[in-house]
Formats: sequence, C-alpha cells, structure tokens
Amino acid sequence: ARGPIADAPAVPSHVAESCRGALMQARAVMDEHDAHFGTLPVHCDGSTISAEWIATASKTFSISESSIMQAMKSMQSPWLDMRNRAASFRAFAALRGLANVVITLPAFDDHASGVLRRSLGDWREAVVFPQDIVDDIAARSDFYRGRGFDPTLTDFPRPAFREALTTVGLEEEPVAEDDFHRPPTEWAVDAEVRFRATSEAHGSLMRLEIRVRKFLDRCMMDEFGPDWPRRRLPQGMHGSWSEKKKRAETGASGAWPLIAYADFTDYERVICQRDNWSRVFHRFFVRPESVRESFQRLYPVRLAVMHARPITQDDELLLRAEVVRLTNAMVVAGPRT
Repeated sequence: ARGPIADAPAVPSHVAESCRGALMQARAVMDEHDAHFGTLPVHCDGSTISAEWIATASKTFSISESSIMQAMKSMQSPWLDMRNRAASFRAFAALRGLANVVITLPAFDDHASGVLRRSLGDWREAVVFPQDIVDDIAARSDFYRGRGFDPTLTDFPRPAFREALTTVGLEEEPVAEDDFHRPPTEWAVDAEVRFRATSEAHGSLMRLEIRVRKFLDRCMMDEFGPDWPRRRLPQGMHGSWSEKKKRAETGASGAWPLIAYADFTDYERVICQRDNWSRVFHRFFVRPESVRESFQRLYPVRLAVMHARPITQDDELLLRAEVVRLTNAMVVAGPRT
C-alpha cells in the first residue's frame, strides 16, 4: 500500500471519520517502518556491504559489481533498511540487474525471458484474472505473488522506489506525437485521476499502445499489403474493429486507421496467430508464450489504471519492465521506407 497511501492527497474533510482515521493510521505505520531506512555511506564498497548479494546479482543478471555499487551510491533517498541490510542490498542489486537485462539483452531471447520470469513471475500460460484485483490492492498483490512475483524488489520507501526506478535505468523513451496524424483524445491523460502514479501509468500505457499499433500496422503492411486487416486477423476481429470504426465515424471523431480500434487483448492474438507469427513476428519476439507473458503482466495494471484505481509499487515495476522490454523489441522493426 506504500504507493497509493503515499501518493494520496490530503484526506478531504468530507471523508467519514472512520475512513480518515484508518488512512492516517496506515500512514503512521508506514512512516514508522520507513524511518528505519537510510542511505549508503559513500565510503562503503562491496567488500564491506554484503558482497555476497552483489556478487550473486552480478552473476545472475550479467552486470558488473561496480555498476551495482555505483547505482547504490548515487541514491539520494533513504533506501537501506538498517534493521536488515542484507535484504535491502539483495533487492536493490536485483532491481539494478533486472533493469540491465531489460535494457541490454535482446528483449525476448530465452535468457532474458528466463531471468525476468524468476523476478516477475511465470505468466506464460493463459491467465484467468480475478475480478477483485481491480479494486483490492491486497488481492492484486497476492495474485502477483501467486504467479511468482518477488515482493522484495519493491520493498522500499516510496521516494526511494521512485528514484531507484530512474537510477537503475527503467525509463521509457518519449514517443513521437505524429501517430496517425495527431494524438487521439482517447490517449489524453485524465486530469482528474486521483493519484500521481496512476496518472503516470496511464500515460505510459497509452504511449505503449501507440507504439504497438504502429508496429503491428507497419510490419503487417510490409508483409501483406494495406488490406492486411481483412485477410490476416483472427476470426471475428476484423468485424469488431470495423464496427467500432463505423460507430466512431458517425460522431465527431475523424477518420483513423482500422488498427486504432484494436483492444489491448487483441495485440497478442494478432502477433501469435500462426501464419502471422511464422512470417512476421517470430524474429522480434522469439517465442509466442513470451509475448503472451509480457502482455498478461501488463493487463492487471491496465485494468486498475483504466478504472482510475490506485496502483502499487508492484504494478509500477511490472509496467516499467515490460514497457521498456516491448519497446526495445519493437524498435528493431525500424521505420517503413
């Protein structure tokens, strides 16, 4: 609950006293816990601060020990749990290593997918998402842990976690705002979204969808021609997109390519359809189950964001890792000439 509680604005006066009291109590518990965190003394090195965990992370994630130490020393926010330093070192080193895998290795090769699976959980098989994970952040966290998500990766005070994501390199590149002639209103961030992290996640997901749609349209057009949606979509999908396009164009909306009417769950189906996979997408994503895994990790986060629900630090890590990973894989496609 660190993320939602820390990002929540001051409790409005009209909130019932019992609810306000519960929130204030939760904040007090969180503040008391986070008071035990500190920063790393600049004179420390790997020989004096749990070298075992740094060495393990270096080997597991194919990153130098000096790179891990440099990231630790650059942190300004208190991140080191003075009561359990080994756990903090292990978690931060793993977070830096995970970022290194996402950034430097081929995004969907077997090694990268396997390393991410050990940290973020195994999502390869089709997942049935419980309804309560949208509103109940505890249920969502339990669901992630059930998939194998490592909760120690997000066990930092809120300011430290936010700084750590940037420090280790889990940042997305800006998207060109020329997609389909202009940014559609459906991708605008709602100014009334309650919490900052939810608002930022909304923007990240919308930018990712812009990239995915452009990527799919470009690759399929290059291989099958401009009429590819009519011939290469899974059964029933072309009719669904066409109906949504028809309804939209009867109103004030301008004309958009058919791909602009795809649902989030459609992307994996298009990519993994057998003929599309063998002729187009296998060279970008290596294995279809890895594509499914990537989009399924994002789906609960997207559900929460699109319903303007608060998101947790677990959500943010899943979002950052998969946005960077998918973006890197799609960049390989390059622009269409």
